[in-house]
Amino acid sequence: MKKATAGRTLRNYDNRKLNDDETLILYFKNEADAKNLKNPDSIISFFIGNTLVTAVLTAFPKGEIAEIARSQFYSYINDLNGKFHSAKTGSSDELKEKYDLEHGSHTNDPGYTYEMIDNATKIIERLTNEAPQLMAAVIFHREDKKGKDFEEAMRISHDRSAEIQNKLTHVLNEMMTKGYDAVKLNVRTTKNDPYYKQVILEHLNEVLDDLMELYHAL
Repeated sequence: MKKATAGRTLRNYDNRKLNDDETLILYFKNEADAKNLKNPDSIISFFIGNTLVTAVLTAFPKGEIAEIARSQFYSYINDLNGKFHSAKTGSSDELKEKYDLEHGSHTNDPGYTYEMIDNATKIIERLTNEAPQLMAAVIFHREDKKGKDFEEAMRISHDRSAEIQNKLTHVLNEMMTKGYDAVKLNVRTTKNDPYYKQVILEHLNEVLDDLMELYHAL
């Protein structure tokens, strides 16, 4: 399976901002709605064998509806791969567990690739909405800002800098290994949050690429 091309966006495929009760889910590309696809960064493509799969990051209401959509697409990916077939659409965790049980590795599992892209997108989305300070810290770290340079870029004190970096290491590790929603962030809003969100929007491409590389290294 060839490496996936990940979408880089926090908007719906029609380029509108998400409502507070919505989340982005990788879903089927609907040709009938192609005229409404105004956000090319929402398109995600990857190969299963010689078959090119094209999906679109689509806004769904948070909760049960979003989970059903995620499970439907995950089931489709694994059916297409021919590794196993699920008579009923289960959760992505259940399907991944079954695959690991039967094959011992997820490195060539297209379902795992889907989960990897989905989780990376959700990490960015959640941190941007709930902890923009941590997401901005990721960006400034990748720019190799250290010490005073990091503190100035983050607009924080030395003591706060050490606290953020320790928390960031823990949060990213937990989110990547256990899932984007499996960790309590325990963060506070700051006066610099609008600044952090602007920094994030300007660096979405690089952040998602870095997360994907980290997943490949796991």
